Amino acid sequence: MIFYEFGLNGRLKPYPTANRFELNKKGDEMKKAVITILGLAGGNIVKDNDSKLKAINYKSKHNYYFDEKNSLPMYSNTLPLLIDKYANRYEIIPLFTKEAKLVQSKILSENENEKELSIFNDKYLIKDENDFESLLALITQTMDNYDRIIIDITHGFRHMPILVTINLIMENIKDIQKVEHIWFAKEIVKAGKDIVGKYHLIDLKNYLDLASLSFIIKNFKDNYTIASSIKISGTRYKELITHLNQFSKDIMALSVNNLFYNTYPALDKVLSEMKDDDLLKKDLNELQEALKIFEYHEHKRYKLYFTLAEELKEKGYLLQSVALIAEAKGYYVKSSMKSTSYRVRDYFEEIEKKIEEGVESKKYNYYILNQECKKIYSATKNDLLIPKVRADGKKTKPMYKNFKLMKDKSIIEEIKDFIGYKDSFKDFMWHDLRNQLVHANSIENIDNAKKEIDDEINKFDSYCIEQNILNCSK
Repeated sequence: MIFYEFGLNGRLKPYPTANRFELNKKGDEMKKAVITILGLAGGNIVKDNDSKLKAINYKSKHNYYFDEKNSLPMYSNTLPLLIDKYANRYEIIPLFTKEAKLVQSKILSENENEKELSIFNDKYLIKDENDFESLLALITQTMDNYDRIIIDITHGFRHMPILVTINLIMENIKDIQKVEHIWFAKEIVKAGKDIVGKYHLIDLKNYLDLASLSFIIKNFKDNYTIASSIKISGTRYKELITHLNQFSKDIMALSVNNLFYNTYPALDKVLSEMKDDDLLKKDLNELQEALKIFEYHEHKRYKLYFTLAEELKEKGYLLQSVALIAEAKGYYVKSSMKSTSYRVRDYFEEIEKKIEEGVESKKYNYYILNQECKKIYSATKNDLLIPKVRADGKKTKPMYKNFKLMKDKSIIEEIKDFIGYKDSFKDFMWHDLRNQLVHANSIENIDNAKKEIDDEINKFDSYCIEQNILNCSK
């Protein structure tokens, strides 16, 4: 048997049967189908003298094209066109009512030279087009039987294309490769008496990406994550997806520097470049507006961490939220100490410069610096600077001698003379709610995690933002 396909000039040419099938990743033959919903194609149904149904008015043919530059042979409707284009590689599956089968069979046998009448399999009969559940089940079962599908919704009537579209959205979420094309014959010239119709076959598959992307954007705005199961097949929105994924990774890993200085600005730039996208304009603009909380305005780092902690708590990221507040405490104490004098500020900035440049990262990092600042705040000047005499008469080193970064005695002394001290803030500063949550030491703590984090955030807001208890310079 010889099959045919369309050549570049729009004409049919022989297609070798050896190329009819493709293999999947496992090496198994993939099952492929073209599924179309049949209508009456402009024909009518009447009852003859024996009260039997009879098809009439189906003789006209029309112009169809995928590309205006390449014309195709004329066809009665898309069914014979699909048979010519795909029957060599795909199973042709019409879903039909008994009336549609009657008209389309006549068209194929009398107007299209008896093309593939065997395609009318009664298991694809739509017994009642108003039985939505049965129709949806038929569409689903038909799609599930194949690895790759092409859909034609040109002649589906009333609700049928809608039901098919629902299925296609679900299929596209599960497997973006499965739906290859969604063909629809857009009317260019309306067929009429003595008027040949003209129809442009357009592919609606890209609109499946829009449905998936709209879901992705809504989900991301709610919780800064992207469902890994939802993919985008086209290239138009790939850059946006890449930046959303990186943003999500930074949130999960609390890569705050990268988030504020690199990832958010890059994502905001992409959103700005897409602001005139007519199809997703509202979704994209709402997302960009919601993300403005991540704009860096030269705030103190403790304020950035506090703001982000509040945001992540509302999104349900409780552990990340409490981790940020724990870090913010140290940054607040450090910033307050930098306010002591220009000399102290310069001393800190020399250390911070080495941290930012990555010099001896195991020694020069903000965690070590902040911990030492918290110890300086908590201890007395004598404990920090004066050696202790043990019971055996031996002297121990003063505390600052064990520090890696804050090793200048005069700087520590100046800080202690300047900075205030309150036991209530000291207790709050060392309260390690993060450790409790990580290790789940207490059922009570876990059950009341949200309440405890709220309390932690509220205390930070009161001590460090509203009261500015350590007189940190603005």
